[in-house]
Amino acid sequence: MAITGVYSVWVIRGAALLAITFSVIGKISAAISSIPIAVMGGITMLLYGVIAVQGFRMFVEQKVDFSKSRTMVLGAITFIVGVSGARITLGTVQLKGMAFAAIVGVMLSLIFWLLDKAGVMNEEA
Repeated sequence: MAITGVYSVWVIRGAALLAITFSVIGKISAAISSIPIAVMGGITMLLYGVIAVQGFRMFVEQKVDFSKSRTMVLGAITFIVGVSGARITLGTVQLKGMAFAAIVGVMLSLIFWLLDKAGVMNEEA
């Protein structure tokens, strides 16, 4: 969306339906599979790079203050948990990637909030 500037839900749904349709049609799937690995690697790097930069852009647009230690620690830990492959297994459920990073971020934010309310944090909110 960020590259094309098209944010229409209908366009995104249409692209999803085309992707599903293309994946079950053998000849189209074979044509996509014939794309060289280096090209697919480049496209993948571009895709994930754009996703990461969009995340950073949200921080800039919302004027997140990274001069505060708690904000820097929260952002750093959440980011590293998300990209490092860290995982946790709770019974039959395994949390990893973005799901685990989101939960770590929320829990760490709650811990910081509780410590701030208890007067233990040495930064002003």
